[in-house]
Amino acid sequence: RILAFSPSNARAGTPATPPCRALVADEPARASRIGRLLAEGVGCDVCVPVDAVAALDAVRRGSFDLAVVG
Repeated sequence: RILAFSPSNARAGTPATPPCRALVADEPARASRIGRLLAEGVGCDVCVPVDAVAALDAVRRGSFDLAVVG
């Protein structure tokens, strides 16, 4: 599924395609925080696992529309 994004959606806080589920697993923690904020800004529910093992487990258990992995 492709999510629509436009600056007007981000400014208004309107979800791009509800419900959008995003997995953000990146190092360092600052990069994960930025990815989480961006995904939330377009209306995604965000999963931020604590480490790589938890990220793999989340992928196995869940379904995500977007994954940001570093």
